[in-house]
Amino acid sequence: MDAMLVQMSVSASLIIAAALCIRALALYSLPKRVFQLLWGIAAVRLLLPFRVPCRFSFYTVLSLLEAPGTQTMAGEAAGISALWRPPGIQAIEMEAYAKYYGAPLSAAEWVWILGVLSCAAFFLAAYIRGRKRFASSMPVEQETAALQPVPLRRQVQIRQTDRAAIPLTYGIFRPVILFPMGTDWADLKNRHALIHEYMHIKHWDALAKLVLAAAACVHWFNPLVWFMYCMANRDMELACDEAALKILGADAKGAYALTLIAFEEAKGQRFPIASHFSKSAAEERVKAIMKTRAPSKWAAIAGILIVLILTISFATSAMDPNEAILKAQTGASGRELRYLRSIFADFGIQAASISPSDNPITQGMDETCSAAFDVQSTEGLKYFLLLRREDQSFQALLDHENKVLYGLVDTATLPQYFN
Repeated sequence: MDAMLVQMSVSASLIIAAALCIRALALYSLPKRVFQLLWGIAAVRLLLPFRVPCRFSFYTVLSLLEAPGTQTMAGEAAGISALWRPPGIQAIEMEAYAKYYGAPLSAAEWVWILGVLSCAAFFLAAYIRGRKRFASSMPVEQETAALQPVPLRRQVQIRQTDRAAIPLTYGIFRPVILFPMGTDWADLKNRHALIHEYMHIKHWDALAKLVLAAAACVHWFNPLVWFMYCMANRDMELACDEAALKILGADAKGAYALTLIAFEEAKGQRFPIASHFSKSAAEERVKAIMKTRAPSKWAAIAGILIVLILTISFATSAMDPNEAILKAQTGASGRELRYLRSIFADFGIQAASISPSDNPITQGMDETCSAAFDVQSTEGLKYFLLLRREDQSFQALLDHENKVLYGLVDTATLPQYFN
């Protein structure tokens, strides 16, 4: 299995574990949308291989705790050990890909691919089965605009079917709300359900479910990801309950809870890609409903701080001290900085050795063309680094005899040293 995938899974697992702890301690104290944001951060970490160095990262702390001298130059370029640091563009990874590029897939990789395809087939089959079940649904006879509890930019279809026992919502860009056939719109519980389903559409929960399903498919081997999938779906329901009660008012909590219980008794087969009015732990939802109160300013501030702290701590990667040195000396950043680090790792060059060069070769340079630096390897070998002055991008690396080892140099720029 790819090391980068494992790194992403481990990094996201720490976010998930922290979110579960916070949820257990503050579920009824914080706005429910806070938990959805935490699951969203974990899902992004699971699916996108990015690297954002931060000195306050949990991984930076881990790297500082490592025993001095235990890292090789390649390890220093990577920031911390491969198990704990999120993936980046590093020399050691580039060497691994170069070594195994084109090689046959290992048994573990085939097992992972089979797992991804199996999970994707399950979700796809459930979606197709659900769409077929509801293909025969009919539009409601009552004017849809009269039923719309909140304004939305997307057009929402409200339909009825005899194949659904409870209200549910599906669709991202053309959302559909399905009610059982013969729904009495004068019944208060159906009004509650309609508002709840509109909140799913307003929050883009169908898209969130798709992202969660993708994360579960890719990381099917990680039990914490499946736990996140279940908890995130449950928190979608709690967030919609909370939003619905903001519209209905605090006096409606008792009636809304009775509505939830009534639909809980009527629920039937699961449709994992759709949002149901009542498909999560009913007891937890009823308890959350009865404890719902107007969110305080301090609860909102606490929620924002929690999201920021978890994001900075676990969604970022280690701040490499060598990177800070290179950035300060050369002014390079982003992709060019990572490229320099990989070259330094290839030649065993110490970042701390970099300094502006007084090499005679610089006398023939056009000042607008290149910036020059002296660097040294761990073995004491001296090198000469040339960067393009206009953007600080890599140009060439020369040895102590001014022979080009890597890169390109315009020989016309230095006629007395390049013939």
